[in-house]
Amino acid sequence: IVETVPFNYNELRTEIENKFKDAGYDTSLGSNVSQLSNIMAYVASMLNVNTALNINETILSYATKRENALEVARNFSYEASKKRSFVYDVTITFDSGDKYLPKWTEFTANGKSYYMINDDITVTAAQKQRTYTIMLKEGTRYTYDDDPDSLMVTTTKITENGQELDQYYIDVPYTNIEENGIEVYVSYFDEYGVYHDKTQFSKKDSVFIESSDTLQKQFIRIDNTEYQTPRIYFKYAGSGKGIPLGSDVYINLLESSGRDGELDTSKTDELKCPITGVNVNKIVLNSFGQDEETIESIKTNAPKVYNTSNRLITVNDYHAACNRDTRILDSIIWGGETEFPKSPGHIWFSFLPNIPNKKYTHDDLNLSY
Repeated sequence: IVETVPFNYNELRTEIENKFKDAGYDTSLGSNVSQLSNIMAYVASMLNVNTALNINETILSYATKRENALEVARNFSYEASKKRSFVYDVTITFDSGDKYLPKWTEFTANGKSYYMINDDITVTAAQKQRTYTIMLKEGTRYTYDDDPDSLMVTTTKITENGQELDQYYIDVPYTNIEENGIEVYVSYFDEYGVYHDKTQFSKKDSVFIESSDTLQKQFIRIDNTEYQTPRIYFKYAGSGKGIPLGSDVYINLLESSGRDGELDTSKTDELKCPITGVNVNKIVLNSFGQDEETIESIKTNAPKVYNTSNRLITVNDYHAACNRDTRILDSIIWGGETEFPKSPGHIWFSFLPNIPNKKYTHDDLNLSY
């Protein structure tokens, strides 16, 4: 292709104005020709966008390989959901004496690990309360202390398209990382020369970002479709300031087993704590683990989520946002204006959970289950 029609509004506006100039028309700001150029550029750019989206929707519907579906979905600013770990509420009792249970204490059962995600618990010998409910999350944890070569990075200069840039992303050489299983800490000097030691950066939940978004102390996770390894962006698609050159980045990870990480809640004696004097009394399921989003779900959700423009206004907007979560099989949402009596300003949600298939035993006569 030697020559193509410009795609975006600014390029189209410049091209149309040049065509009118070459034909001898007055294109000065405020002239009729200038107004006409604006309208023509807007209409053409919208046609371009809609055509591109329609083509992508068609391609997405025919995708059979997961990596292809993921790549096309990203044209809709849609990032497929990752694995989620089982989470349990566990009631524990401390024996007499002083006890200390730090965050990320590793409990084990049936060859799998379950980490306490609550804050540290300190119990003194004089305390009467010795029973607590904690939250455990399944997975295998990797820290920057365990693997400093991979999980401790000092940002440097990189070359992209022949240009030298400050490093604004980091590749993480691990797979099956849980949806919210990345902790990021950054040590850096700000523009005023003040040193910030291991400041925690939080994960931005959506890749829908405004051009003015600075991504202040945030990162965006985009997984490599071929290797299924995460990439952490501190600046993305022209948005965000990035982090200063020479910043030290520290990363902790939680690898998830997804649906395979289930724990038998009836067998409290199988859940072991490495700290003596901690007894497990009760285990209650908090949330189901889920595997990564399926191709069928991506095909359904990507166009719908894009059409919401990352806003929640109509019923369809809410439906698309809810169904994007892999823990939800389907949902129904309705507003108070359809209730009797009417209740404007209220929204009702009904969820069908995406739980693993359960197997039940029964007797030969199907009388007892």
